[in-house]
Amino acid sequence: MPRYRWIVSLTSTVLALLAIEALIRLTGVDKQLMLRDLFFQGADLPVHRVSADPFLHYELKPSSRYDGTFPGKPPYSVRIDEHGARFPTHAGTKPPGTFRILGFGGSTLYGGAVNDDDTIPAALERRLNARGGSLRFEVWNFGTSAYTLGQATHLGRTKLKQLDPDLVLVQHHNRGRRGFLMPEDRRPESYPIELFLADPHLYTEQFTAPSFVSPEIHLAAMRDCALYRSVIFALRLPPPMGRPEYGEALSAAEARSLNQEASARHLPVVYFAIPADRGSLGPQSIFPELPAENYIDLFRPDRDPDFYEVHPLAATLDQFAAILIEELAAKSVIPITPAL
Repeated sequence: MPRYRWIVSLTSTVLALLAIEALIRLTGVDKQLMLRDLFFQGADLPVHRVSADPFLHYELKPSSRYDGTFPGKPPYSVRIDEHGARFPTHAGTKPPGTFRILGFGGSTLYGGAVNDDDTIPAALERRLNARGGSLRFEVWNFGTSAYTLGQATHLGRTKLKQLDPDLVLVQHHNRGRRGFLMPEDRRPESYPIELFLADPHLYTEQFTAPSFVSPEIHLAAMRDCALYRSVIFALRLPPPMGRPEYGEALSAAEARSLNQEASARHLPVVYFAIPADRGSLGPQSIFPELPAENYIDLFRPDRDPDFYEVHPLAATLDQFAAILIEELAAKSVIPITPAL
């Protein structure tokens, strides 16, 4: 009799767990819990779209436009060209006598709350061409709001194969886990679950395993068990629902791959940190073995407060471009003479 009761009890427990599992899958409770702690990028939504590349999560939307406003700043306009880069636009095939720079990064490079002609890439192009000479400069703006280093360099790997650049420039600032694109209705719960699942790094990057569960079991359970997922999401384990170090490792791997692929093409890649980071980063924040000559820090002390904003005014972005030009010339990666 005791053995019979044990079997009945075990069977009842298994059936109850299966019923709970089925109910969670049916109601989508696990997805709702998950969405509380993912980061969704919601700036300038009409010029962004979900990406077919599961690593990127989202990207600039080709041939789109947005007229926006931001508190405390003048109205601004954004245009994205057919190649998925912010204006000024350029032909896909590089014209003769052209030095082409591709720029990648987050919202500072993209130009948060400023017009197309006021972004860092636009200012770089304008300043370089104002120097005169027979060589023409193009600076493409693939900066994308909230991109981490990993997303920026992953996109860079794609574009350097398509656009025949002479220099790749990467702005570094956003660190940790990658974000997702806020749905147009601004309801995270309407984000298609299949797009989450297409990213093989989703569960490892975004959700911390309990100390008593091995990473392998945690990953398998997160993939296959809605009840386990719900428990993990409900616990909201520290650090806040994620592994920033895993996101950093992904970024380092993508940056390293970009450098390797660019090196095979004899193409320089230069990373730069914005003044908002106050000089706290360095080449090792990209990947440990990055040479110092491939890194620029725009931090300068004793400037006005706007100089240290993540999204500064147009005049400050123009200052950033001027500093970049002198630094790039000093590193001999652009064909101009450094200022004395």
